[in-house]
Amino acid sequence: MRPRRAERDTFGKPGRAPWAGPARRPGKGVTLFRLLVLTGLCGVIFLAMSLTAESGLFRIRDMSAVEVTGNRRVDRAELIERSGVRPGMSIFSLDAGAVAARIASHPWVASAEVVRRFPARIVIAVRERIPAALVVRGDGLAYVDASAVVFAAAEPGGELDYPVITGLEETDPARTDADALRRAVGFIRSVDRDDPVFPRQILSEVHVERDGELTIFLADNPFPVRIGRGPKRAERFATVLKHLCRKDLLAVTRLVDLGYGGDRILVRLALPAV
Repeated sequence: MRPRRAERDTFGKPGRAPWAGPARRPGKGVTLFRLLVLTGLCGVIFLAMSLTAESGLFRIRDMSAVEVTGNRRVDRAELIERSGVRPGMSIFSLDAGAVAARIASHPWVASAEVVRRFPARIVIAVRERIPAALVVRGDGLAYVDASAVVFAAAEPGGELDYPVITGLEETDPARTDADALRRAVGFIRSVDRDDPVFPRQILSEVHVERDGELTIFLADNPFPVRIGRGPKRAERFATVLKHLCRKDLLAVTRLVDLGYGGDRILVRLALPAV
């Protein structure tokens, strides 16, 4: 037998059979009952969540539940104290963004991230600033990072084995300290730590002249080196230094100018009179 076709309404779409009568809509009482049930379920869920959040299972029992990673210079206890996290706090009520901001306000912290670990642990991941140099300020020495950000004063007994940037207080007022500082830090970073001729370890001072030009001094050789402008200044000086060493002229060198007359190199020697 062929299957019967579905009854269709006047528009040709499947519809109710004529003998089925008009469709019944749910009454107002049924709609109200469903609304009350839905409201009750929402209330139960909210109450369950509130009780869960306040449960001791999700509260920090002691500070051993707080893990700190990435810190080498800053003490763990100092970071936890600054975070504001205390025993008894619920991890649900913890404002992770606010905690991270308080930790990142530490001079030696570049960034911080706070992560909840259920049921009741917190991980604080910090990225510390790494000094690229020391800079002389009116109130003493301060650390500056690779982004040319001066972030902390150098404390007595602290690590001071970095190149020292001087002369910023003598720069042309038309130039900003930030611009000169960026150039100085940029040159320091361009010096390869592992260069066999000109390693960063022998770079003692980077002096900013009044016109913004840079003059460097080496640890074991007091003669000034005018860097000049242009790319690959460190490599350029390494080539000159290698030549002076090979010719045994370091002891009589008095000046090296890498930008003499534009882009030429001038080496001034103090040779004995014949």
